[in-house]
Amino acid sequence: MTGFRRALAVFLAVALPSACLHAAARWDFEGTLSPAGTNLKMKSGTPSFAATDKGQGLAAGTQLEWADAPSLRLRPELEILCRFRLDTLREGVQILATKDAEYLLRVDWAKEGG
Repeated sequence: MTGFRRALAVFLAVALPSACLHAAARWDFEGTLSPAGTNLKMKSGTPSFAATDKGQGLAAGTQLEWADAPSLRLRPELEILCRFRLDTLREGVQILATKDAEYLLRVDWAKEGG
């Protein structure tokens, strides 16, 4: 149960708008670092997985970095869908996902009504 309680479940998807939405890159982190539908290369980090209520996700404290690719670049149709489990909130900002100076997904609970 401890592994589940500390798990950081992540789902990232890049979707293209159309009558039928489909993912250009999809990370389920179901025990793998290879996103479906892409050929992204990992630059740094050591993967660590933990059990979640939906399968496996990245374990808390895991930091990974991939090489730049067109499917990761900021554009109007870029859509990032994430699910994070934060059992405790640290002081200050917690960065969850970032891409150079293009975009940032973070939690700043003290300043954002938490």
